[in-house]
Amino acid sequence: MDGFIESHLNGTLQSLQVGTILLCGVMTHLCVRSTALSGICLGYKAIVIKEACATLNDQMQRNNLEDMEKFGILTLDLAALLKI
Repeated sequence: MDGFIESHLNGTLQSLQVGTILLCGVMTHLCVRSTALSGICLGYKAIVIKEACATLNDQMQRNNLEDMEKFGILTLDLAALLKI
């Protein structure tokens, strides 16, 4: 499920003047990925926190994180995120 679909998320983020969204969750290949892609399309900078996501197996996780990077979504571990 995309966090932006049928929700007030975009309006709330806009009213708060948020420019960057941090994403985490289960099923990286579904909810996290679709929300990150929608965020990019809506003009947000999207960052996926690697340790805070999971999916069915390690290979699927790696493939999806690498694929999201091709669309301009940053995938960072927590240590790297804290340095930003």
